[in-house]
Amino acid sequence: MCTVSDKLKLCTCKTENVEQLKNYWILKRPIGKRSKQNKEIEYGVYILPADVSMYYIRQNWTVLLNLLNDEYCFDVKLPVVENDILELHFTFKDTTFSYEFKYKKKKWRVLDDYQHCATDNNIGNGKITNPFLSIK
Repeated sequence: MCTVSDKLKLCTCKTENVEQLKNYWILKRPIGKRSKQNKEIEYGVYILPADVSMYYIRQNWTVLLNLLNDEYCFDVKLPVVENDILELHFTFKDTTFSYEFKYKKKKWRVLDDYQHCATDNNIGNGKITNPFLSIK
């Protein structure tokens, strides 16, 4: 099952293309106002594999929110400010799961309706270490 670890760490790393990593994060800072014209078009939908249920998806949201708000999971101090957006991307059995959060009122919150935007400023990215619980 795809259960996120409570030991994961968001590491900064030097890489040409972070999106080539299996598990990675991107911290973005929106610039300017968003409009319907500058939203990215969604080209498809995720179809969950049979062994990944909504139970695990919800459990992962809970674990991730607790880690982001109760502990500091980054390996360096990043200048996070109001409205920053954090994307976490995990690959499990050749399926990628993405979780998006928005920093609002000094807390990370689940972001349900995030549309990627060409005006986002990428202020950090890197590898996610210890992404999943070990399965025995």
